[in-house]
Amino acid sequence: MTITDVTIPYAAYKEADDLNKLVLEKTQVIEEAAFEFCHNLTSVVFPKSLESIGAAAFHSCTDLSKISFLPAGVVIGNNAFNNCQNITEVNLGDHVKLGEAVFYDCRKLTKIELPDDLKVISKYTFASCLELADIEIPDSVAEIGEGAFSRCMMLNSIQLPGNLIKLGAYAFDGCISLEQITIPTTLHTIESGTFRDCSALVNLTIPGGIETVQRGAFSGCTSLEKIVFPPSLQYVEPEAIFNCPNLKQVAIPQTAKMFVDSFPIRTQIQYI
Repeated sequence: MTITDVTIPYAAYKEADDLNKLVLEKTQVIEEAAFEFCHNLTSVVFPKSLESIGAAAFHSCTDLSKISFLPAGVVIGNNAFNNCQNITEVNLGDHVKLGEAVFYDCRKLTKIELPDDLKVISKYTFASCLELADIEIPDSVAEIGEGAFSRCMMLNSIQLPGNLIKLGAYAFDGCISLEQITIPTTLHTIESGTFRDCSALVNLTIPGGIETVQRGAFSGCTSLEKIVFPPSLQYVEPEAIFNCPNLKQVAIPQTAKMFVDSFPIRTQIQYI
């Protein structure tokens, strides 16, 4: 089906079961829920004229597996491709802006190319992308929102961008395959639950710059054996490192304030 409308109105094709392959020409605006619940839609070709994709525009298009290159400057609304469980690859043009939970629960997404000028990865943008094993986050990104990569169960390693100043709570919660994390010195706080249940982490060195580790930041890291904190550390909240039964060694500055339950209450832990 080819659509040449400049604006596709709110819920215009919602639940259109006869829609299979979609080609958009001259379209500039796709409004909210325009193609929501089009379960038989398998592919979409976007035009270069496209300016915005509204919230939930393609939400729960569960057979959608192929989307063309998203052109430069597109603003993509919250939940735009949420629950598109068969999308495998996404290529974003320059100057693209991503809303919250845009690719939430895209379970088969394995490859995503982010533009070099992306500033923010919003809340839950890639949460529950179960097969996403690798992603390169450009240095332009200054903020990663709450739960942005939570439950990306195949994600093996992550290098956080060098200009990152905010890493949201639960950003990598439940990333059970995550073995390596590179944290930049620009970050000052590891928020609640950021690396909760990252059960493949064994050794972790936190770089200079980190001042606060919040509650539950590393809880449930069941393979964690050693964690090294920098001299900049000032405060470790209660239960920051909780349910880490294999933790044997903690390097922490004597000046840091911590609580009796900041770490597992086990006598065999060596503090250095």
